[in-house]
Amino acid sequence: MSLQDAAQFKRIIDLSPVPTWEQDYTAVIGKLDRLREQGVVDLVHHLAENNDVLNELVHAIVIRHANRAAIETYGYDPAQHDGRIRVTSEGAQESFRHQLNAVWRDETEMSYRYSRHPENDGPE
Repeated sequence: MSLQDAAQFKRIIDLSPVPTWEQDYTAVIGKLDRLREQGVVDLVHHLAENNDVLNELVHAIVIRHANRAAIETYGYDPAQHDGRIRVTSEGAQESFRHQLNAVWRDETEMSYRYSRHPENDGPE
């Protein structure tokens, strides 16, 4: 992709009304590999039982870019927090358990509904 194409793509994302984040999971991969080496088989269950591990994995995710819609929707600008994510609710913890499980299982897609109304949360 040329620099001009990359700039055009970034403008499209930035102006989109859909909240969009570019998340970098590079540092997470090694941590997940170590968990496998330690014998972890069911990541979702392991993370539910070990909140400190969940927090360590989430902290390893770096948000490279968030568009204005994401910042306004979630009230959180990752640029002001060194690109790091804060997990502040049980719903967010559950969402990240499923996101991390998708990476763990080498899935190319995942769908999870997360809202400010917990009764609406869950895999789709």
